[in-house]
Amino acid sequence: MLLFLGLIWDGSTILAVDVGWMQQGVRAWYFGAASTGFSSDAEEAYLFKTVAGADVQVTKHSAINHWGSPNPIDTGSYSFLGIGPCWIHPQRLQTIKSGDIWKGQEIATVLRDSYTYDTFKAAFSIGEFSIPYLLLPIKTLFDLKPQRNLVKIVYYIDQFSTGIAYFDADTGLLLLYETSNGFVTVFFFLSEINYDFATHHAFAEDDGPHTGFKSNIIKTSIAANYVMIQSSVETRYGNTVQMWVSTSAGGSINSYMPPNENYCFFGSVPVLRRINMSQVFYPPEQWSPYGQYLWWWVPQEALQKSTINVFGVPMARTSTNPYIFTASQQPTDRLYFSALTFDTDGYMTDFAAKYSAIGLNIDLGPSASPNVPIHLVDGLAYYKNIMGKATPVPQGLNIPVIVGPLLLLD
Repeated sequence: MLLFLGLIWDGSTILAVDVGWMQQGVRAWYFGAASTGFSSDAEEAYLFKTVAGADVQVTKHSAINHWGSPNPIDTGSYSFLGIGPCWIHPQRLQTIKSGDIWKGQEIATVLRDSYTYDTFKAAFSIGEFSIPYLLLPIKTLFDLKPQRNLVKIVYYIDQFSTGIAYFDADTGLLLLYETSNGFVTVFFFLSEINYDFATHHAFAEDDGPHTGFKSNIIKTSIAANYVMIQSSVETRYGNTVQMWVSTSAGGSINSYMPPNENYCFFGSVPVLRRINMSQVFYPPEQWSPYGQYLWWWVPQEALQKSTINVFGVPMARTSTNPYIFTASQQPTDRLYFSALTFDTDGYMTDFAAKYSAIGLNIDLGPSASPNVPIHLVDGLAYYKNIMGKATPVPQGLNIPVIVGPLLLLD
């Protein structure tokens, strides 16, 4: 098996190496967009299906419309020590040059520089998009090492397309790329990976929400009350989930439409934080606390608790078949869920909501219009039935730290 951690000498400096993420059962997710005059979200995910010596087999899943329009599944073989679809090995990054090929495109220039998270964000401020505090794996890398060495490549297909890509020098991991041919522009950011860079530990994925999933809640009552909440997972790292949310509601006397929001759920220490989408340049840990859990998905362990806090409102478990939590407080100054029903995976299947200031009162069950879905999660069926859970194979290695050429272990 290949050495996962170590140090390599590039002739002038010593480079720390962590390629432990390149192991069987690890999946790197990318979230982005494709534009042809109008924009659509887009998703990619690369699973290390097998790693045998220097040979790596990778399965790629990709789609647009929140995994609703998937492309054919692609499986390819690559060299661990070479160039892959979502990596360039750290040792190979030291020698990559103009004229080399990445993803079928010729590399025109290679730039090596040191970045902080802020200077990395600023590199895109002159373009059409920038990097807010939404990309949890990238932010985590900079949290661990505030000054990181990155390698930028500029690539092209003659008279067809041009693009840029950034790779982390220590891990070889692709952080982002953008390609444009004048008619279509696509860009992707590293958004999720089931590998802990701090502990060098890979972990199995769960049934929780993943990159690109979209929750669409629409519920109406006979009295024409309605609640519509759309939310999409943009990035996840471990138990931390980051999402955008759009909410609107109408009651018998008024309507409610707050600004688009971002929420970050810190699962290891349950806390839900929120911020207006226009202010996401602040890091998630500085956002305002707003309860403990998301409203359309909670971890399975939360289902076993007698009380939880959702949307800043305490709720008590009143049933386990199905799991129903009922609000034990009734705030009058905002929209809240008076009851939530969850399935055994923690996904919300029904809700009751109130907002007295606008005359909103929607109950559990059949008050919903039969022609309007109560709750849909785009991509969930594709993930569970097609992609499946990525589960790393235990390595059982005593990993040495080595100065010198990269070592291969049997």
